[in-house]
Amino acid sequence: MGEITNCKKLENYIQQVINGGWSVWSPFNCKQCSCPSISGSIGVTLSHRSCSNPEPVNGGAECQGPNQRAAVCTRKCAEGGNSVNQYISSKCAEHKYQRNDPELTGSGSQLTRFPQRACKIFCDVQNGFGSQRNYRFYGDNLPDGAPCGWDRYCLNGECTELSCEDSILAPDDQRSSRNSCPSTHERCPLENIDTKTMSNGQWGQWTIWSSCTASCGDLGVQIRSRTCNINNRCEGEPTQNQPCNRHVCPTIPAGEPVWTEWTPWTQCSVSCGRGSQARYRRCQNSQGSVAFSCQGQTMELRNCDELPCNSGNRLDRSGAQWTGKLLKYISLFNIKTFRKNSN
Repeated sequence: MGEITNCKKLENYIQQVINGGWSVWSPFNCKQCSCPSISGSIGVTLSHRSCSNPEPVNGGAECQGPNQRAAVCTRKCAEGGNSVNQYISSKCAEHKYQRNDPELTGSGSQLTRFPQRACKIFCDVQNGFGSQRNYRFYGDNLPDGAPCGWDRYCLNGECTELSCEDSILAPDDQRSSRNSCPSTHERCPLENIDTKTMSNGQWGQWTIWSSCTASCGDLGVQIRSRTCNINNRCEGEPTQNQPCNRHVCPTIPAGEPVWTEWTPWTQCSVSCGRGSQARYRRCQNSQGSVAFSCQGQTMELRNCDELPCNSGNRLDRSGAQWTGKLLKYISLFNIKTFRKNSN
């Protein structure tokens, strides 16, 4: 047997799995300070890192954690801007116009009860469920630096807590250790701030009074509300209420039941030729319970003439729209009506 040549070790052909690692953070450019047009905002400038030290190869794990953070570059953003809710409503009005959606109200408000939603723009949708609120999300976020709670501001659509002596908006994994804070010379120099002025927000104008919750009696209430330009930093209450329509309700004498409105006519019982339609009403007393002493009928019938029939277009809808008992009742009703008219 001949000698084997050009033999190489197997490990030279096995591809090594390399997990990804973060690069160093890019420096903050404090001269490029972005201030949102929302009252109570802070100006921020961003810093980024990439999963390139090293890049993951051969199935290696991706880097864990966010790839951006922000430094506070000013706390003197214009206080004359819109409130958060005004900003959100302006965006929702744009969606209503662009989408031509009648269900959108064109308004919205910040969902501060849900921290994971406090920096996302949800637009209100009309609904028929009383006080229940429905809304839609179209992918819009509040701008970086917009307020979302006490010492919390938006960063990349997330409500983020200030850290590193209130100079950095850092992701969760960056707040876990003081060693992760940028050094003092890496941060942006801030102005001397009057903390007493910064801690208090200003109320916006009151909304108009809502419609009264009752037309009579002693339970009617109207409500109006106002919005703080910095969440949770205004003194006073965000809502007010006042009594309304506090007069005695007219009474319907007991024992005098009345008819409800007629229902719409049912679908014709056939798709072609002559069929029947019905509509209904209910006799009820002043408490809304069923009564039986109203004068008249609970049901009305009428003929309906559909298209002329041919061999292929007749469809008897009785199976879908009428029960056997109802058809029998209709037939008897028509016979009685015919006999009555004949007499």
